[in-house]
Amino acid sequence: RNGLRKLDVPAIECRINAECPKQNFRPSPGTITDVYFPGKDNDYYLHRTFEKTDNFAGCLFVNSYNMGDFTDQNTIIYGHNMKNGSMFGKLKNFNDPEVFKKSRYFWIFTPDFIYQYRIFSASVVDKTGLTYQISFTDDEFDQFISRAYSNSVVDNQDVTVTKEDRIVTLSTCTGDDSTRFVVMGKLAQIYAAR
Repeated sequence: RNGLRKLDVPAIECRINAECPKQNFRPSPGTITDVYFPGKDNDYYLHRTFEKTDNFAGCLFVNSYNMGDFTDQNTIIYGHNMKNGSMFGKLKNFNDPEVFKKSRYFWIFTPDFIYQYRIFSASVVDKTGLTYQISFTDDEFDQFISRAYSNSVVDNQDVTVTKEDRIVTLSTCTGDDSTRFVVMGKLAQIYAAR
């Protein structure tokens, strides 16, 4: 109806924006990408759809060590950097400060809730290390946030992140096997989806 899909599975709104969900904000037609919560390992959905069929492009998926309900200190969502801009093909646009000025949030839609995340970092990172941990000691968290701030290409001086915050890290490939491009956001608000 009206071109909108019913959200029967968790989904990510790929169009990163700052619109207000309280004003009947719903995903725009053609911008939904299904995301699978979590798989048996981090390779399974790399080249499979959420319907578990083989597909080179795979699908967006939550790190297999995460709970899948966004309550971990750091929930990691992986997606390919598609040339056509689908999945996480648009994340690299955050290398342009003008994009961040217009889009300081990303949203995660589930059947019951809409999660709004305030972006505090966008950067190229090593494919292993603190960025890909889901929980931290106090010292590890301080290092994690310090690196996220110092490496970020976006202006994040007005965002404070504490150990109590819930973070989502959107991760995609860079073309270099040893690095990834990530956009990190802290939970800002949860809205009812219905």
